[in-house]
Formats: sequence, C-alpha cells, structure tokens
Amino acid sequence: MATAKNDDGLLVAAIDLGTTFSGYAFSFRHDFNRDPMVIQTNVWPGYGSNKTPTALLLKKNKEFDSFGHQAEEKYCQLSEEDEHHGWYFFRRFKMRLHKEGLKKTTELKDEEGKSLPAVDVFKHVICFLKDHLLKEINNRCPNIEMLDISWVITVPAIWNDAAKQFMRLAANKAGIKSEKLTLALEPEAASIYCKLIPVQRMTNTSGKDILACFQAGYKYLIADLGGGTADMTVHQVMSDFNLQEIHKPSGGDWGGLQVDDEFLIFLDNLFGPKVMEEFRGEFKADFLDLTRDFEAKKKKLGESNSGRVVLRIPVPLTQLLKDKRKLSLVEAIAKSNYKDIKVKGDRIMLQEEIVEEFFKNILKNIVDYIVRILQDPKCSDIKMILMVGGFSESPLVRKTIRAKFEKNMRVIVPQDAGMSVLKGAVLFGHAPNVVAERICKRTYGIDMHYDFIEGKHSKAKKVEIDGIELCKDIFEKFVTVGDSIRLGETKSHDFYNTFESSDRKKKIEKVRVYTSLEKMPQYVTDKTCNEIGTIELKPPAEGWPDTVEGRIEMQFGGTEFKVRVIDEVTKKEFASSFDFLG
Repeated sequence: MATAKNDDGLLVAAIDLGTTFSGYAFSFRHDFNRDPMVIQTNVWPGYGSNKTPTALLLKKNKEFDSFGHQAEEKYCQLSEEDEHHGWYFFRRFKMRLHKEGLKKTTELKDEEGKSLPAVDVFKHVICFLKDHLLKEINNRCPNIEMLDISWVITVPAIWNDAAKQFMRLAANKAGIKSEKLTLALEPEAASIYCKLIPVQRMTNTSGKDILACFQAGYKYLIADLGGGTADMTVHQVMSDFNLQEIHKPSGGDWGGLQVDDEFLIFLDNLFGPKVMEEFRGEFKADFLDLTRDFEAKKKKLGESNSGRVVLRIPVPLTQLLKDKRKLSLVEAIAKSNYKDIKVKGDRIMLQEEIVEEFFKNILKNIVDYIVRILQDPKCSDIKMILMVGGFSESPLVRKTIRAKFEKNMRVIVPQDAGMSVLKGAVLFGHAPNVVAERICKRTYGIDMHYDFIEGKHSKAKKVEIDGIELCKDIFEKFVTVGDSIRLGETKSHDFYNTFESSDRKKKIEKVRVYTSLEKMPQYVTDKTCNEIGTIELKPPAEGWPDTVEGRIEMQFGGTEFKVRVIDEVTKKEFASSFDFLG
C-alpha cells in the first residue's frame, strides 16, 4: 500500500453498523505489515454468517438486553407470551441519520412507538459490538486493552456533517475515545479493499484484466449498494497508487430495504392491510419467519431457472384471513390482482416477474444515477464499475447493471461484496492517507461583516458598528463545491473581534457555518444557503482579551473537517470544535 501508515496501537478494529446487518473485523499491525489482507472477521454462532441483523432489544428499564439474532428471537418469544410490552425493540434504524434536521436530542421510535434518544440507541449497538470484539480479540491474544486499538466506524459517503458528528458522539458514549476513532466512508473503504484483493477472488473476469484496472491513471466508479443506501463515488489511481476522488460522493436511499418495503405492500394487497397489521402485531415470530424467508429468496432471485419463488405462509396468517375476511388463501388470491399465484399446502408459488417488480423502481434509480455520473466530462473515460455491498450480491441487481453498462466497460463484483466495506475499513485504519484527494460536496463558508461598498452590497445589509458602515451576512467562502481538496489541505480566514463587555469574557463564542450548492454565494441568507452548525471557540482560562485578531483554519480533504483558531498577536491557539448537531 503506497501510503503513510498509522502506527498508533497494536491493531485496528472496524465496526460496520449497517441498516439491515452489522458486524466487525480487525487485524494486527504486524500482520498488516506482512500481508494487508490478513483480516479477522467474526462468525456469529449458529448462523454461519459474518454479520448479524441490526436489531436491538432493551429491557423495560432501558438497559441493554441483546442484539442481532438473539434480540429478534427473544423479542418474538416475549411477544408470544404477551410479555413484550414495555420492552424496547429497534430494527433498521440507521436510515434516520440520513434525514435532515438531525440533533443531539433526536429520538427514535421502537416497534411499539415508544421513543428513546437516538444517540443512546446507537451507543448501545456500538458498545455491544465493541465489547464482543474485545472479547474475541482477548480469546486470541490476552491482555489487549482499549488503548492498544485504533477504531474505525463506517459511514455512508452521502451522509452530511451532522450525521458523522452524531456517529462520533454515539461512539464516544460507548467508550471509544475520539482520538482513537476514525470514520471511514463506505465506498472508499470498499475501493481500498478491492484494490488489494487477490485476482482469483474477483468474479467473471481474467487476472490480466484485474491487474490493469488498478494501474496508475485508471478511473473506476464504486457503487456501494447496501441495505439502506446506494452510495457512489469515482476514484482514479494516482502515480503513487494512492487514490484520488474525481466525483463527489452521491447517491440516494435505494437499498435492499426498499425491496422489503415493496414486499410488505404486496402482502397488504394480497391479504388486506387490516389482516397484515394484526398479523405483524400479534404474531411477531411468524412475521419474522416470513420476512426471513423472503430475504433468503430475494438474495437468490434470478439465480435458478425455475422461474418462480416459493414462500411458506404461516398458519396464523391464513387463520386471520379466514376470521377477518372469511376467505381461504386460494380465494384471497382469486380476489387479488395476482391471479397467477399457485397454492400448494401452506406455500405460495410466485412467478419471478412478480418479485422482480419489487426491484424495478430501485434499480431504475440506481441505473439512472450511474448514467448521470458517467455524463460528467471528468467521468466519461471510466472503464469499470465496481459493485460492492450486500445488495450487490443479488443476481438480479448484478444482471441489471451488467445489461446496461457491460458493453462499454467492465462490471466487477468481488465474491465477498458484502464484506468489502468492513474489510476495507480495517485497511483504511492502518493507512488513512490512501485517499489523497477528495471532491468537495458543497461550498463551505462562515458569516462575516465587511466594509460596506456602495453599489456592490445590498443596502438592506448595511449596519453601523462603532461608527463604521459594514455589510452583514457576507458568505466568507473557504472551499467551493466541486473543488479537488488534498488530504489535510488547510484554508484560512482572518477575523477581528472585541470582548470589552465583562459578560462576554468567559462565554463560548460561536461562528456560524454555512453551505451552498452554488459556487459563489454572496450572502448567507441567500435561498441556496443553509446554516449547518457552528464553530465553537472556548475562551482561555483567564477569559478573552479585549480584542482578538485571529485566524480560523479549516482543514479539508479528510472524512471529517477539522478546525483551528489562532490569535495572530500572541500566536496562541484557542480551543475550538465543530458543532453540527445544535
């Protein structure tokens, strides 16, 4: 790996908290130096998989009970015995962080509609995975402590700054210190992993082709298709074999979870919304079995030549159908829009075309978005699409992407596409400088006052301070949307402030941070601008001096921004940080 290494600690541990499934991986420093691909993963007992469902069960007193398969099964057992009331059960809640308006006080609703602070829900999950990982590591190498570990948590590249800060806050509450934590962007992590993956573990392509893919100058699109989001970016291999981002991370909520939502709509149409509502509420274990059955069939759709998908319908569902609608399973199908469904005992046989319809809109969104990226002049010479993430393992998804793009470029899916992000995050933790340049997703700036210039500034923005005419609300730009920013690149702006009043001497000062999709916004009040947070400046122990002639430095190019505030007169650095959560 041609990049500077992180030598802080004995090992790197990565946590991938996904929308539908979560897991962890780790590698020791000495193994990485010898062979970067020696990465340890966990296999969940009894299930044989490297990931477990993102499901959290808390007791009535809000203390942790269980996570993953165990949480799902215990909650179903409690429900069957009608003892689940008052317990807190959360599933598939990660997508809430993709929404706008995320705050420290944001709450999540559980299966029964009860609310808890979202940061506590994420804290419990991270804490469980962290403790499980530590136990596994100590089984192999006793006496490893938290200080020996550099932690990495994966996040979608399309997440905003507030969501990233939220994840860091949850990790801090789970016992992972900020100075030992790095956030890895999911498609970047997958790209790093696939750049090193052995040739024989790529599918449907020759070794010669793979080796050519990662030569200097080669451009490729990474499509990270997960449970919640489709996350895309474009990388170019640099002369030192590090990576340069040439298209800003983007995408949408077009993951496998949306296919599940379409399946639930299908069940509502087939059995009736009221029947399904009662079935979901009263027979949670049977509902879980039905959705697990569909999940297994969904992953294999398009793999066989049978042309049909067989699902077992739980007995309580057919009994509810009789009680509520006075219909047998055969009669309900006859009254629906799905006349071609066959019934055999407790199983229904669907034509594959019916299930393929569940994928239709999501796949169209993914394909259309890739087309738009390829229309960017900087991306016109892309020669490969690299498909990673759990949703990429679907034969139908692979078939659709290949049918659209494989005439003009390679479409490559690693055999362990669902683990590429997690394993890549471990590699990123060892070599965090591997992505040397990134594209700025937005124009970033702060709110400043400048001398008022007649004819240039709006009269509505004119204010007078200490006898001087100033223009308020100026968008003081740090970086511009679309700019290529080198890792660690710093942009700075000077500022002047007075603290003559005694009540401000000990107060935290806040500088408002704004973004825009425009290249040259003039005022922070423009319609295209949004206030996304603040830079917080903490006063020295003795309080602020009467005047501060300072410099704000913002460091870009990483997965998160960093800020420094320096007094130009004394050269003293003030304690400062971003707050995007309010």
